[in-house]
Order: sequence, then C-alpha cells, then structure tokens
Amino acid sequence: MTLSQEAIRRYYHAQILPARLARQNKTAEELNKISVEGVDEATMRAIRSAALDLAASPSCDPKALNILVGLILKAEQLAQDKRRLKILEAKAAQADAAKQVTQSTLTPEERDRKLRNIFGC
Repeated sequence: MTLSQEAIRRYYHAQILPARLARQNKTAEELNKISVEGVDEATMRAIRSAALDLAASPSCDPKALNILVGLILKAEQLAQDKRRLKILEAKAAQADAAKQVTQSTLTPEERDRKLRNIFGC
C-alpha cells in the first residue's frame, strides 16, 4: 500500500496539527500566568533567548512569541518602576532632611551650608 501526499496532508491537518495547536495553547496559557515579580536576571536572559529562538524558528507560534515578549516588557517596566521609586524615595529623604534644617535654630550661614550638603550644591 502506498500513501499519497494528499493522504499525508489530510492526516497531518486532522490529527497532528490540532494536537500541536492544543499543546501550544496550553503552553501559552501557562506562560500568561507567570508573574515577573522577583524573576532574576539569568531567568530574564533565558526568556529573551527563548523569544529570539522562537522568532527565528520557521514554525514560530505567534501567540507564544507574543507572550514571551510580553513577559520581557513587563519585567523591563517593573525594573523601571523600581528605579523610579528609588529616585523618589531619595528625593523624599532630601526633602525631609531639608525640612528639619529649615526648622532648626541654626544660624542662616549654618542652615545654608547644611542645605547645600543635602542637595549636593
């Protein structure tokens, strides 16, 4: 018995492709559940590498690639938010220190010197 290319194509589309798509959808759903909070840099490098490998693959699943890129963007946004928070906390600490100096009984010269030290000028 010989198989025609059409028979193989029909089998692939009826049996193999649906199973593959179901597996990819399940993977995509699991990836969507991942939180990037607390993910270390080595893991993020691995995710970036996986995204690049997937994008270069001829059988690239756009949903999976979209999810990986989304994880990367979430992690970058989180890192940016942490940097912004650190800067705001430093500014708030400077403002508190300056408030204490201005409410103190120091001489104007001492007050100016301390304020310059606080703000680095």
